[in-house]
Amino acid sequence: MKKIKNLFLILLSACLVNTWPVYAEEQEYVSEEEREFYEYFNLNKNDVEEYSQNLFEEAQKAPIVPDKMDNGFTRSVSGTWSWRDGVICVSDSYTSFLNHGHAGIVAAAPHYYSTIEANPNVGVQAVRGDWPSRFKPRVYQAGVISTSVAQDQKAAKKAASFLTKPYSLLSTLTTTDTFYCSQLVYQAYRLGAGVSLPHGLPGIITPSDLLHAGATEVTYRYE
Repeated sequence: MKKIKNLFLILLSACLVNTWPVYAEEQEYVSEEEREFYEYFNLNKNDVEEYSQNLFEEAQKAPIVPDKMDNGFTRSVSGTWSWRDGVICVSDSYTSFLNHGHAGIVAAAPHYYSTIEANPNVGVQAVRGDWPSRFKPRVYQAGVISTSVAQDQKAAKKAASFLTKPYSLLSTLTTTDTFYCSQLVYQAYRLGAGVSLPHGLPGIITPSDLLHAGATEVTYRYE
């Protein structure tokens, strides 16, 4: 009986030893900041990346609809890049911090032909130039269904009011002193237009959430 018990303990120890490296590999982080992000919000990296991927796949299949200023028609099958104030911009490209994509919002005057973005190391800034020339593999633009053109402009102006604020992945959905990319867009619409965009994970909003069917419509898609 004692030999059987010892054999069981040996086998159990072997299972635990062999299982641990697999788990560590699955939870590999690209930076210490990424590790802090997942621990702070108590999220599983694989679950978040799968969630984002599923939303991006849905956006890839979504119909292209006319922008609010396009008088009811689209100018091409993929839509046309818009510089209208407040249009949401999303890319599914990977970043050095998180593999969730990137997001920004088309800026209002005087930041012509620019997007307001929160980027690592530099914080919130107005970045000039359209996204197809900057990001791969895919770029989207989306309009919020429930807002007017005037509300979208207010969101764009609110985003600009956060210029020079620092970047932080640990920003919450109510934080206004630090930002990450999609949380900046969320706050711009929440505080500027009075609209809280939906998100499917506790405590955070991903770039893919900004393409959430039912809340926004894809007006442009480039790949």
